[in-house]
Amino acid sequence: AVVSTQSTGELTRYTAELLQDISPAELRAGAWTNKSRHTTAPNLVKMIDFHQHLVSCHFTEWILNETTPERRAKVLKRLITVADECKQLNNFETVHAIVTALTLDSIRRLSQTWDLISPSTRKTFSSLHSLVHMRGRWSNYKTALEAAKRKGYFIPMLAVFLNQVEHEHAFYSKDYVEKLVFPSEDINYSWTELSQSGEFHSEKVSEKMSGSLSKWLRSKSLSTSSSPLRSHIEDKLRENVQSIVEQTNSCGQTNNLTVEETPLYTLRLYQQNSAQYDIPSSPVITKFLRIPFSQCQAAGGKWKESWERQIHRSEALEPPT
Repeated sequence: AVVSTQSTGELTRYTAELLQDISPAELRAGAWTNKSRHTTAPNLVKMIDFHQHLVSCHFTEWILNETTPERRAKVLKRLITVADECKQLNNFETVHAIVTALTLDSIRRLSQTWDLISPSTRKTFSSLHSLVHMRGRWSNYKTALEAAKRKGYFIPMLAVFLNQVEHEHAFYSKDYVEKLVFPSEDINYSWTELSQSGEFHSEKVSEKMSGSLSKWLRSKSLSTSSSPLRSHIEDKLRENVQSIVEQTNSCGQTNNLTVEETPLYTLRLYQQNSAQYDIPSSPVITKFLRIPFSQCQAAGGKWKESWERQIHRSEALEPPT
């Protein structure tokens, strides 16, 4: 059997890598939703697809492939454990993926299976569900994210970040959003490219955390207000942000736009914090996670058809009463 902590580690490591590969230009309006999105936002689309792949293929299929309620309950418990461990690591993106999978109709309706889940595990799942629920504009998640920022390591929920970016595109004119997202050519690199240049680095540090999870963290040296990253981006954005504030104020609009609210700064902050994990690869889990998208029943973006098939499979396993 695969140890849950190995699954937690590989999910966190790979998700962090996907986030770090995104470049600022991929946040331009429509870049990740248009027909040429695989060209205009290849890394962002890859992370979005991976989330959907986990939800609709890996997690859901893992449960539905089991033939008895007892075996399905075992998988449910394993996934809830992994999600809880991801929460400890502030890996909110994977928590969101697992909770989404377990609340799909095809899984939620498996009453015989859920009846075998212990009250304590149910309580844990309820807490995880509350964490990533969009209630109050994701108020619980945002509170947890602020706490994670103070710790200096986390992987955000991608859906919430993209919602924020879309809001910026809707609120400001295209010209000004271009300045918010893509101020100059020399800043349009991915975090992966930046880290490989050797300009920024961090050292290993210990962190109090249950089990063996603490060994997967680096230092928090990049998270301070005086970090090179913050100074570098602030220098690039300050003039552009000020011009936007002046323009909107002259039009009678009032806003409190700051550097920290710009998509570019937020992206870099997220990438910086996701780079604080130091997790070795697990070959067994890696092979499981990297199943080509073409082998997924939802390949080609046909998620709705996939979910409908899964409902039919679920009803065959546990017929409606």
